[in-house]
Amino acid sequence: MQLGLSRGDYRMSSCMRSSLLLGCVGAIDGTHIAANVPKHLATSYLGRKRVKTQNILAACDFDMKFTYMMTGWEDSVHNALVLRAATNDPIYNFPHPSPGKYFLVDVGYANRYCFLSPHRKTNYHLNDWRRQGGDKKNELFNYRHASL
Repeated sequence: MQLGLSRGDYRMSSCMRSSLLLGCVGAIDGTHIAANVPKHLATSYLGRKRVKTQNILAACDFDMKFTYMMTGWEDSVHNALVLRAATNDPIYNFPHPSPGKYFLVDVGYANRYCFLSPHRKTNYHLNDWRRQGGDKKNELFNYRHASL
């Protein structure tokens, strides 16, 4: 039977059935892209591969659509600091989730109100979980968290 749902609608409806994802509005992560900056700023934008990049914070929903982007941060700034600035300063117009809702974040971010990260020092990647059997509840949580 065809329900007429898009791939994103199916993903969301499947996710909403899981208690892990009840209230989840999307995922947030950081990435780095090449940047052209003035010479006097070059050092702070220089990444570990000796290329000038800027740190980008992005949020997307389960339809794989970007819902928020914050650009321009130096490569040397940690993703968690960029997220903190985005959420604490109203000039960045961050889309705070409604009460009871949250974003998934990776282990580089802290668990805080409206942000859910996986358990630390526990298997995180799907291949690790599959290889080692994943019988602990924290490993199962991380497996489901990473499977999105």
